[in-house]
Amino acid sequence: MLSPIVEKFLQTLADAPTLAVAHERLALARELLEKMDRENARLQGEVAELQRELSLRVPREFAEHRGVLWKRLPAGGVAEDAYCPTHRLAMSNFAGELICTVKNCGYAAPFNSGNVQHVRSQIPQDA
Repeated sequence: MLSPIVEKFLQTLADAPTLAVAHERLALARELLEKMDRENARLQGEVAELQRELSLRVPREFAEHRGVLWKRLPAGGVAEDAYCPTHRLAMSNFAGELICTVKNCGYAAPFNSGNVQHVRSQIPQDA
């Protein structure tokens, strides 16, 4: 029978290769985690860019003409209201101007409210 000190020493020697393998695995796991963090950051940037690009596109339900959006009607043509190109909400007539009433937007149509029908009539049918 071996003394407890010798048994402890032999156990420590037996654990040494296991510890080396564990350290290698830990280093590999850290490397993979760093790689995944970099990939995640790259993908988050890509998603943000795609969301920005998507927000700039005019949805199929609208036609863009003279700086505002016009809602397409199922039977053809467009609705009477002009819509804010940023918020896609109907613009309001305020003192003869068409403006977006969303807080901090204030987008104004490049034509006055008295010209809505004329501008609307100029929208190409295939727009």
